[in-house]
Amino acid sequence: MQLLLGRALSEIPAALLAALPIIVVWCVLVVWRARHGSRSRAIAVSTWDAALLFSLEVIVLFTVQPSFEIHPELSRWSFIPFADLIHSLPRSDAVRAVTLRDMGGNIVLFAPWGAALALRFRSMSLTRAVILSVAVSTVIELLQALWPAGHTSDVTDVLMNALGGGIGFLAARLLLGIARDRGARGVRSAVPPVRR
Repeated sequence: MQLLLGRALSEIPAALLAALPIIVVWCVLVVWRARHGSRSRAIAVSTWDAALLFSLEVIVLFTVQPSFEIHPELSRWSFIPFADLIHSLPRSDAVRAVTLRDMGGNIVLFAPWGAALALRFRSMSLTRAVILSVAVSTVIELLQALWPAGHTSDVTDVLMNALGGGIGFLAARLLLGIARDRGARGVRSAVPPVRR
């Protein structure tokens, strides 16, 4: 967990730099949408668009950059689900910990993407969100295999990324439902009762 946290902290400057074009895109979208509709809606929709783009940018930042842990003996392709986990079981606790950390990292990395999908596309189903997560993850895994960056394209990563996207999507939908219920209760309590 410390390695994952350390890597995340080391990527903060790059993530902030990556946020600059997203901020520009957000401003342009707000101005453009405000001309054709309400300003509050333009800000809300543009914010969810920006969140979706930023989550995708962070995913690419973490996954397509060169790896410093290059193992020439490893295959560039792994089509067997959870092969790393199975191979790590008879090994040391440290090897298992690294494998589980990588799997957990894939889930955490795609959770904001799934949440942004739920917030931006309110009528989207969980199935579509998971399919989109699989599609994005598959493209990234192909890039990792074809790009000379020392990564292995692994079907387990696709599964974990899809799981992360689904968890983020469901969490955002749950929070939206809670917020909607509280808002409805607030409106009901603000309306005086009808006397007969």
